[in-house]
Amino acid sequence: MAEKTLVTFARNRIGYVICKNLAKNGIEVTAADSIKFAMSFFSRFVKDKAIYHNQHDNEKKFIDSIIKICLEKGITTIISGHEESYTLSKYQDKLEKAGIKTALPAYTQIKIAHDKNKITAEAEKLKIKTPKTYRFDSIADFKKNFNKIKRYPVVIKLTKTRGGVGFSKAISPEELFNQYQKTVKEFGIKKPKDFPIVQEYIDGYGLGVSMLFNKGKAVASFTHKRIWEYPPEGGFSVERISTHHKKAEAQAKTLLEKLNWHGVAMVEFRVDHKTNEPYFLEINPRFWGSLNQAVVAGVEFPYLLWQVANKKHFKPVFKYRLGVRTRWVAGMIVGLPAYLKSPARWRYLSSFFSVFSRNLYFDDFSFSDPLPFLMEFIKPLLDVFSGKSLREQDFEEVKRSY
Repeated sequence: MAEKTLVTFARNRIGYVICKNLAKNGIEVTAADSIKFAMSFFSRFVKDKAIYHNQHDNEKKFIDSIIKICLEKGITTIISGHEESYTLSKYQDKLEKAGIKTALPAYTQIKIAHDKNKITAEAEKLKIKTPKTYRFDSIADFKKNFNKIKRYPVVIKLTKTRGGVGFSKAISPEELFNQYQKTVKEFGIKKPKDFPIVQEYIDGYGLGVSMLFNKGKAVASFTHKRIWEYPPEGGFSVERISTHHKKAEAQAKTLLEKLNWHGVAMVEFRVDHKTNEPYFLEINPRFWGSLNQAVVAGVEFPYLLWQVANKKHFKPVFKYRLGVRTRWVAGMIVGLPAYLKSPARWRYLSSFFSVFSRNLYFDDFSFSDPLPFLMEFIKPLLDVFSGKSLREQDFEEVKRSY
């Protein structure tokens, strides 16, 4: 009998990739979400589906609904597809008592990793290079000290965010002065520890080092270089390529070891074009948007994480195919209008129409499993009718965290 596993956040490409990878390894998958039209519900790789309570509405009801689904369907393992992993981690003891297995970091670890102020401070203690960072604890503090910033451009970042929400770039003191205050007002930030950070802009490319740890020990690693992202100024990666960067990989490992990590995480860097020096940016303490990149290159993080959760032994995975490209098709399409206005328009268009390139794979489109991709486009239309786009929902959830 196949092992039964619940995959949460079935609405996007991350959950879809997890479902597909687990199913291909003989795991019986139940896709779950708090919405009815999640893209993975329509995949041929999914055996069953379930609806749970929205965690942002009520955490305890969310956990109770998850446990109820698992007990009713005979599910023994949960693999989380998104930020509900934070809540699942917070209630790990309750899940364990119900006989449900997970492979998640401790909630205290997640809180450190997810907070840009705290994790940047940890990286600095380990002598890991970060962009020069300016911290403020109030608007008054910002107005008094922002003129100490001499080099531009700079970027403004929320301490807790997702997918580039709240990210902006300023090329002058005047622009920084206005944009910083606008960001604080938009997100209703009041606590001193929550005020956005300002960092020097590193002229280079984005690099992600994705890792799986088993009780503080690295058991899998994968590195990708960003080719295109949306929004263009910084956000989701929509196309990327598998690579290696020994220094960044060593630093990612050191940082996660310091946290005594357990489970998956992606450590993000910005690599200077001129020096090839990596600068640490942040940790994504859960599965990441470019997950499919690792899977098709040979590092099957979803199945490996499942094995960790079920205490299965496997040989650590550190080798993979280089030069493999993956594309989030829907993301490339959504990003098209923005790139048509940018200096990179012709390069983007060239890449956009290169759909039959060698070693190119798609996150969300498959001829053998087309319905999830179709639903990926229908869902935003349904959101429009409900009055909230996906981006607006992300904005609201980030704002709620403050």
